[in-house]
Amino acid sequence: MPIYNLSSSDLNKEELSVLSRGLSFVPCAPLNKFKLHEDLFAFFRKVRLKKYFEGRTREEENLNRSGCKPPSSFTPTLDTVGPEVQIFERMVLKDITRLLTGVNKPNFNLTKQENLALNNIEKNNALIIKPCDKGGGITVFDKNKYDTKIREMLSVEEHYRPAHPRELQRLTTTIRELTNNAFEEGFICEDELIFLNKTNPVTPALYGLPKTHKSEVNPPMRPIISTIGSCTEPLSKYIDKFLCPLTQKYESFVRDTGDMITKVEGTAFDARNNILVTLDIEALYTNIPQCQALQSVSSLLQRYPDSRPDRFILQCLEVVLLNNFFDYDGALYKQVKGTSMGASCAPSIANAYMGEWELQHVYNEVAPFFENVRLWRRFIDDIFFIWHGTEEQLQDYIGWLNSSDPNLKFTSNYHTEKVEFLDIEINGSSGILENVFIEFYADEETAATIGSAKRDLLQHAAHAENIHKDITSALSLCQLPH
Repeated sequence: MPIYNLSSSDLNKEELSVLSRGLSFVPCAPLNKFKLHEDLFAFFRKVRLKKYFEGRTREEENLNRSGCKPPSSFTPTLDTVGPEVQIFERMVLKDITRLLTGVNKPNFNLTKQENLALNNIEKNNALIIKPCDKGGGITVFDKNKYDTKIREMLSVEEHYRPAHPRELQRLTTTIRELTNNAFEEGFICEDELIFLNKTNPVTPALYGLPKTHKSEVNPPMRPIISTIGSCTEPLSKYIDKFLCPLTQKYESFVRDTGDMITKVEGTAFDARNNILVTLDIEALYTNIPQCQALQSVSSLLQRYPDSRPDRFILQCLEVVLLNNFFDYDGALYKQVKGTSMGASCAPSIANAYMGEWELQHVYNEVAPFFENVRLWRRFIDDIFFIWHGTEEQLQDYIGWLNSSDPNLKFTSNYHTEKVEFLDIEINGSSGILENVFIEFYADEETAATIGSAKRDLLQHAAHAENIHKDITSALSLCQLPH
């Protein structure tokens, strides 16, 4: 895993070794028997619940269109789930007891020197360590330099402004009134009402991810607002339950890397007169105008009429978009343009905005260059298509795209034979997109086995979090061992 040390501190070999394990690495610790029993109880509870509700449907669940409901503490007793569950639990406990017999100490996965290095890193308050925006690397900043970069973003008045705590307090009241009215009008059920009103909400927090794929020396930052536990988080999840399936109906939609391979592999075209092209939309999330985002989602909902509470969905979306408050270093701010990366519904909002834009500028037969564009596919803000025409015409087309919407800025990469897109290399030199393969970015020694190649893929993938679940299927599609 690449480590980008942009701090003034010289990291020693052991510190680099610890960081190279990744931020999700967990040092081995002595067995916590209390935690073990806690986890076992949680597992047994899930088994009991599945058995208890097997074949049952509550009347309340029939009224729940979104499937959103508050967490429950209900645990069925053993006498309500049958003797087979009781036998199963006894067998598991017996196996666990047998496995723990003779276990005195764990097999530690860090050396003594690495443990000391980890402690030194934890105690160094002058450093900020963040995962890279893409590529799976880690960046180390001096705290003051990281702070400067974040404040530079917050100084852009077009996107952010200082906020008063009273605004956040009013937001909680607004959500309560909105959801109570929806419940009284029959748009939501009681479970949804409770789910949508967060008890003891926390203030969202801003942090930045360095875009080292654009600059390894002075990377720009991608703003992420963590909305976990906030008062708008339930609304965002509720919205996405309806929007996410609809955005997948756009012709351009790509779910992830494996889906992209399935959709483009085997596509035939005339290699002599075509160019493979990729586009990237700069800062899509923060540049979507909030009113236009609402219009795009409204158009999408109208295109697929259903028994959904569309008016309430749009009201919730308006609350989420126009009340994006967050904390940074003890000060409260409000985002006044765009949507926050970190909100559950943000990808669906971006997909809806781009999908509606595509209907006018890509799939519209009267749009300029319509006959030149083939196989347009998009993963949120990353686009692949085949261009039928000359390079000069392609340059004109990209210029036209950049003039089509003042909020969208496209950067391009193209080649007649192959291009990289997401985590794959698309090869079209033969005129058939059949040589679509995963690019491991590893030398022969590192990729001596498929296992190491898989690990390297996850470390260097541009969208590692999305490709993880599709590695096996992607390798199968590429006819590689797995």
